[in-house]
Amino acid sequence: MTFKLPDINPVPVGWKSELSKPSNPLTARRTSQKNLIADLLCSDSNSGMKTILAISTVLTLTAFGALAGLTNNATPVKISAADADKHYDEEMIVTGKIAQVTTHPTIVFLNLDKPYPDSPFTAVIQSQYTNEFGDVSLLNGKSVEVQGKVKKYHDKPEIALESTNQLKVADQTNNATPVKISAADADKHYDEEIIVTGKIAQVTVHPTIVFLNFDKPYPDSPFTAVIQSEYTNEFGDVSLLNGKSVEVHGQVKKYHEKPEIALKSTNQLRVVRESVPHNIGTNLQAVLVNAKETLKRLDEQSDFILTVLAAEADDRGAYEKLIEWSENPDFKFRDQAFKAVEEVQISHVTSVFNDRPYMKFDWIDGDNHDSWNMNQIEARWQAVSPELARAYLEFVWGATNINKEQKLAFVHSVLTNSRNSLQAADRAAHLLSEELKAKYNPPFIYDDIENKWQEYLKTNHVAAISTNKVTRTP
Repeated sequence: MTFKLPDINPVPVGWKSELSKPSNPLTARRTSQKNLIADLLCSDSNSGMKTILAISTVLTLTAFGALAGLTNNATPVKISAADADKHYDEEMIVTGKIAQVTTHPTIVFLNLDKPYPDSPFTAVIQSQYTNEFGDVSLLNGKSVEVQGKVKKYHDKPEIALESTNQLKVADQTNNATPVKISAADADKHYDEEIIVTGKIAQVTVHPTIVFLNFDKPYPDSPFTAVIQSEYTNEFGDVSLLNGKSVEVHGQVKKYHEKPEIALKSTNQLRVVRESVPHNIGTNLQAVLVNAKETLKRLDEQSDFILTVLAAEADDRGAYEKLIEWSENPDFKFRDQAFKAVEEVQISHVTSVFNDRPYMKFDWIDGDNHDSWNMNQIEARWQAVSPELARAYLEFVWGATNINKEQKLAFVHSVLTNSRNSLQAADRAAHLLSEELKAKYNPPFIYDDIENKWQEYLKTNHVAAISTNKVTRTP
């Protein structure tokens, strides 16, 4: 396998490593008349004719002004929803029956005469004005008058409602909010507009009809909400309503001596959110706390396992992290860390280490690398990848252009700067222990090597190596 190291100046190139909402406000203009009396009265006060002429003129102008004001403030013309598209940009009163109320978080659509997309006209309420109109779902089926300037949107006429003064319900007798009653009392309110409350005890689906039986299953249910087949698609999966507390709005009718309301729109049905019992909330909180603790424990275990794997794969930083953990009495996996350190050390004992394969590199140019001096060797060392660190150490140890003292100084520096390679550090320790007659067992404990090194320095002149900054590692 060939690895290439990046070129570093000024070292000669020798080898390379493989690592590399419109608001449409309603506006009205009013005209004013100037007081022309002073202009019309002449300065000659004895001239009665001029005075009469002046008064006559003022009265005439005042009459014209009043007429203009009446014309400008005339009540808008009432038109049907079907004719709204003939009056774009005109102030109108559009009349019709609300066939559909569609509510979104940011907008409400009141579709007149027909549901969307067949509605000939729509009244629109932007979110900033919805609070003024209250429960808009109660407008469904009402005959209304909508006043404002007709605008075109997607080729359809609409009026933007910003005030309740723009909306008038024609059938005021039915404008009151319906009374809420229980399902058990529904049989006392036939032909009345009512809101019936209760829990859906049974959902029965047939091809042509759906029955939502309240409080008890059929035939004991005191009240039933009925959805005919032509409206079922609007309600989606009705089976999900089973067991839910709901409110049903509509006119109570009698069928087979039982009260029911026919549902034609989702606006007639509201699911009531039930409060969560305190003990359930407490238990849920406990579950969440346990889940967080479990995730934290899994993260710690994952971090530990990945560190062990990295150390076994020659990552010196990971190995030193394991040593730190093995010496920390508060670390959860201290015993496992200690065993992992032992396993890594055993894999580097002499008999095993000598047989361990390591990556080698091939020189890719014709340069005589044996002629490199220490500056060149040290500079290239800074670019060596962990995978090639041991191979480069072997190259330096066998170099013929530097003396023994320089080699030993470089090898000693590898004890602390091994390019994060355990193999390179271990190989450097072995070389030094042999040359200095120092003990080196178990691996990566350099105490005796360092002692012998200090003795060696007293009698030998060794050039300083820039990479040698620390004298001992764990």
